[in-house]
Amino acid sequence: MVEKNNNKRLDYIDAAKAFGMMAVLWGHIHFNDISNFFVYAFHIPLFFILSGMVFSPEKYGGFKSFCVRKVKSLLLPYFIYSIITWIIWAAFVSVTHQQVDSIWAPLLETVFSRGSEGYLVHNGPLWFVTCLFVVELTYYWISKLPDWLNVLVDVSLAVAACFLVNNLKSFDFTALPWSIEVAMMAMVFFATGNLVVKRVGHVRIEAIFSHHHYLFVGSALLLFVGVFIVASYNGYPSMGHAKLNNPLLFYSGAFMGSIATIIMCAVISNRLINNKLWRRLLWFGQNSFIAMAIHMPIKGFVIVCVSKLLGMTSTAVKTSVPLGIMIWVTVLAITSALMVYIVRFKKILYKKIS
Repeated sequence: MVEKNNNKRLDYIDAAKAFGMMAVLWGHIHFNDISNFFVYAFHIPLFFILSGMVFSPEKYGGFKSFCVRKVKSLLLPYFIYSIITWIIWAAFVSVTHQQVDSIWAPLLETVFSRGSEGYLVHNGPLWFVTCLFVVELTYYWISKLPDWLNVLVDVSLAVAACFLVNNLKSFDFTALPWSIEVAMMAMVFFATGNLVVKRVGHVRIEAIFSHHHYLFVGSALLLFVGVFIVASYNGYPSMGHAKLNNPLLFYSGAFMGSIATIIMCAVISNRLINNKLWRRLLWFGQNSFIAMAIHMPIKGFVIVCVSKLLGMTSTAVKTSVPLGIMIWVTVLAITSALMVYIVRFKKILYKKIS
């Protein structure tokens, strides 16, 4: 879900993407308890921060080439995955005779791509891709401002979006295409990641975490405790729906959880750099875009199978902790297996094209 800014992989970034994607899977599988509130407190902001940390428009030589690259790396895969998963969803709905408002509407909704309720029912998480596209193209220009003005603009956009979503009665601000209102809310996360790397640099960030491991691990755990407390008060926010509940609590929890995740991943990366299992986890993070794009149909299929097998409703399955863990492991395994073949197919396709 994060595009690299150079040819060298950054292990702590890939690790954070992997753990973030696992949190996304859990949030989409198990509902209505503190674990769900906890991951929703920061998992989407984490990806915006990570995207900002690898944002590097300088290498593209201008806005036009930058825009073309983002169309190829974000929008083209978005439409491909949306159409493919729509075909699968439509076939599943037809075979199982499910009652839906329209089979064709979600295909049209692919063009508008909103994270708000009722859109992209065939593959809801894809809203993030077009939203990130809006964020990156907007921030391209904001990044040229002095840092203090950059921060002021980003905070102003977030405040304006929160106000308009919650107080504008004459127009539903969440009806904007490509989740523009969420992009405004997310700009502050993206900018934070970008400005930290701009000021400190990846090399220094990795060097900092190569020492005093226990201190940083302890700090990360304290931050996670803070997220837990915030989540217990703020309940279930959903950035895709522009539903933050209490904005101050949401942004506090989002930053604490994201920072804690990055710290833990940086510390662990330094200690497990040659571990085979860790390298596989990093591979999962490197290909987290694919995981994001395919896990939702897999999750739906697994939940239906478990519901039928146990004679339970899907709601009962989703609110059961033991079943949630079992389904999470199953979905993660199936998703990872399919990712292997998709990655291989992409490599073959790129070779033929080039």
